[in-house]
Amino acid sequence: MHTRKLVGWIVLGCLLCSSAKAQVTGVVRDDLTNAPIEGALVSQQATAFRTVTDANGNFELNTQGQDPVVVAAKKGYFNESVNPGGRGNEIEIRLESVPQTDDPNYTFQVPAACQGCHPDQYSQWNGSPMAKAGGNLWMYDIFNGTGTPGGMGGFVYTRDSIHATKNPESECASCHQPEPWINTPHTALEDINDLSAGSLHGISCEVCHKIADIDISRPNFPGIYPGSVTVTRPQGPQFHQVQYGVLGDTDFRADTLMRSSYQPQLASEVCAACHQDKNDPDGDGDFEEPNGVISEPTYLEWLASPYGDPSSTHYAECVECHMPAFGASQVSPVLSLNRNPETIRSHRIEGTTPEYLENAVDLHLVGERVGSSLEVDVTITNTRTGHHVPTGVTIRNMILLLEAWRESDQLPLVSQGTQVIHDLGGIGDPAQGYYAGLPGKFYAKVNHNKDLQGPTFFTDATGLQFDNRIHALDSDSTNYTFQVPAGGGELHIRARLIYRRSFRFLTDAKGWTVDGHGNPLADVAPPHFGHLMEEKEWICQTDLGLVDVLPSLGSEGGDTHVNLFGCGFTDIADTTVSFGGQPATIVEVIGGRVAVRTPPGTGTVDVTVTNSNGTRTAVGAHTYVEPGMASRFGNINIRRGDRENILLLNDSAGDQNRVVHVPLGTQFNLQMLAPQTRAGSRFVLYAFLGAPSNVSATALSNDLGLMSFAPTFAGGTPFRVWTQLRGTAGVADFPSSPAPSRIFWSQGRTLPFTATFQGIVRDDASRAAIGFSISNSVTLDVQ
Repeated sequence: MHTRKLVGWIVLGCLLCSSAKAQVTGVVRDDLTNAPIEGALVSQQATAFRTVTDANGNFELNTQGQDPVVVAAKKGYFNESVNPGGRGNEIEIRLESVPQTDDPNYTFQVPAACQGCHPDQYSQWNGSPMAKAGGNLWMYDIFNGTGTPGGMGGFVYTRDSIHATKNPESECASCHQPEPWINTPHTALEDINDLSAGSLHGISCEVCHKIADIDISRPNFPGIYPGSVTVTRPQGPQFHQVQYGVLGDTDFRADTLMRSSYQPQLASEVCAACHQDKNDPDGDGDFEEPNGVISEPTYLEWLASPYGDPSSTHYAECVECHMPAFGASQVSPVLSLNRNPETIRSHRIEGTTPEYLENAVDLHLVGERVGSSLEVDVTITNTRTGHHVPTGVTIRNMILLLEAWRESDQLPLVSQGTQVIHDLGGIGDPAQGYYAGLPGKFYAKVNHNKDLQGPTFFTDATGLQFDNRIHALDSDSTNYTFQVPAGGGELHIRARLIYRRSFRFLTDAKGWTVDGHGNPLADVAPPHFGHLMEEKEWICQTDLGLVDVLPSLGSEGGDTHVNLFGCGFTDIADTTVSFGGQPATIVEVIGGRVAVRTPPGTGTVDVTVTNSNGTRTAVGAHTYVEPGMASRFGNINIRRGDRENILLLNDSAGDQNRVVHVPLGTQFNLQMLAPQTRAGSRFVLYAFLGAPSNVSATALSNDLGLMSFAPTFAGGTPFRVWTQLRGTAGVADFPSSPAPSRIFWSQGRTLPFTATFQGIVRDDASRAAIGFSISNSVTLDVQ
């Protein structure tokens, strides 16, 4: 388990267990050779108290309670438990290695056999995509055209693939029908009308819990591939049964039914077996060759992201998202052993259900009127997915669709931009979900064959036409221009992000109306013709519109940096903003944003913006908080209360105007220190780019490449700062930490400009703003 999580469990364990404390010391040895075992996990059963053995097999374990059970475990061994009571503090635990014989005559236990001891896990798995994998209709349509009535349309592997003659079986069964494949590797899918019991089990309990090892140096070999995935089928008839798992402190033993063995790879690496593979263009059986094209990329996407980095604050194993806790406190009611519910995970193992799709990304939409045009910016940020979106097999795709119209007569606005949806969004009637050529963007991984034609099915791919999917924690921004119709009126913009399971041309060729498991297919159903992931709408009067005021909290002492978002904004000279009737200081007016510094005030107030296009008021849009709250987190109001300097540049808070001068092209450090008084908080950092008087902010943003950040935490933990046009350089979360967090930034330009950084302190649980950090301006001088 990752150290950060281990510490958390230890603290939790201290709170939950009884007050009796004891330290157990001992040694873990190999039962056959008597050699000490280094790196064995030693746990007090069903608690968070854990440690690992040193090079000599020794350990010291803190325990709670009167009669603790201590369990030792290591990959390749059966778990073993002892009760230290009556033996003093020194104990010896001897581990028996799991026999690595793999008996081809072994019969996999039927999943229902697990139901008696694990009713929750069985009911979750039963009926899940995992259980239905063996008869996936789309898989059969692609392989031999027998899944649905229209299955022979479009690509059919056994008929159309360049590999059909040399490798007619392909490797589909290695993932979808693993029980028959394990028994007889390199066999074809069974007849869909005559599936064996093993195929009907899909990805069953025994398939996963019999995996002894994943060779992670060969992640691109497909499925349960011999030599890449090692399966332990015990030898009979009086065999030692084994079931591998991740808890590491189970000690159940019934030799011919179940015996526990620790296998930490079942938390993430096991997913690589079927959620990471490459094709084999030359058909020589080597799926790791550089000439191959990755078809299922999810595991390596996760591994390369902060979610796959144990030193990152974003670190999360695959099971943490796709096998969430479901509230149970017992793995098995037969044992009546109570555990922390967070350690007991659902076995439904979902991925593209509505809940997951609708919580995958954030969509931000901003519009503004510029003369006779309506300018629209859309940003999609992959905030909550530990891999690219979309991911999975190469036919998965995602469509951003932009629509604009006048409210009074529903007149569509004419697009004047060039950012349109790719032909793979479907060529035809938009009313039937054919969106090619409309304003928006198509996201997918699209391959080509040896003739550079694509997309083709992944087995025949020789390269990529493009891959514009959004990486974990990254953003993608696109810009659109619509012509404002004569006569003005209220304008509406709508952005929809739509997920599709297949390219529309392939869906049509196969005549698919259900997905691979027989559920109604959203791709062909109105109103979205796909699953709606996100939807945002922007209403813009052609004179002046005020949509949002962020942040909504600020110091009673004033000088909080606040943004007003809307449309019809002009310039600084033409603009006034007031908070509760008191004038604010305008910092800049760029596009659909007015940046201001607040006046002093109290309570909840209206925010009003006025320019030559009119006046708009956001009622109750801003609330003042007490100066003590804000100032102790380093608010710019330095005359009130004690101040913690939590936002520093080159270890300096700057002068009283918060200005630090840094020569252009030199590296500087931006430090965010956790407030001593708010350990359970985090920062959201805003970076604002100000232009010199003779250069527009937008032009400067383009010229400087949007302030190219390459940030790291002190100690090497990475995080991201997301950038976008129109002056806002980025937003990032800074988790609280006892050590400073640093951004390292270097630019090689010769234009002077000012970058202003401001952090908002948010409660770590609710994400509500609870105070405001210092605001620093950095002037980069001409060299």
